[in-house]
Amino acid sequence: GVATESAVAVAPPFGHAIGALRLHKPGDPQHNAILLTVATNKVWGPLTSLGPTLFTRDAPTLSINGVFAHIGFQGMNYKYFSSTWDPNASWGQIELVGTPQAIGPAAGVIADDTLTHYIFPNGNDGNNLATTTHGKMGWGSTVKLADAGDVAITPTAIFAGGGIAIADVKVGGQVRWLYGSELWFGPFDVPGALSSASTYMVWIESITTTCGPPGC
Repeated sequence: GVATESAVAVAPPFGHAIGALRLHKPGDPQHNAILLTVATNKVWGPLTSLGPTLFTRDAPTLSINGVFAHIGFQGMNYKYFSSTWDPNASWGQIELVGTPQAIGPAAGVIADDTLTHYIFPNGNDGNNLATTTHGKMGWGSTVKLADAGDVAITPTAIFAGGGIAIADVKVGGQVRWLYGSELWFGPFDVPGALSSASTYMVWIESITTTCGPPGC
């Protein structure tokens, strides 16, 4: 069997699901390789390698934008890379994230609204939290979002009502969050929230409350 860790999956709206994981098999030539699988009609396909010479330090990150899926990963040289999945053409070429290419002490995360964002601790700028967006010409320049947090903890990012919500942990354990897309707001501390590991978020579009007698 194949020993794995850090498996992730997304379910794009075009009828497929995509899984990506890092192979964890010390002593094997493909230890730390990036393996991918696609599910069609609820049946997962075979695991295939993103590339025979591509390896990752940590879990790959997946997101979707329209009919495309995006994978990001941090190479063994601490630099960030990505690839785009087209349902008609499989995975595209490997792209360098950021201009110049971004490097950092920990893995980053991809998230999509109308744009594709890569969020990471920017080793080219004192490990400050940063982002870059993907367009027709590839990844753009890097934008600082906040002063450096705890670089041992990967940030979290999700689509949230028209923008991207980001959460990470400052040095000392304080959880903070930001929100935006082309313009960013924050960071804001989450009162009373302390963590020594990555945080998790969900976006709730609406809440319906039903009241009965004697009232709410």
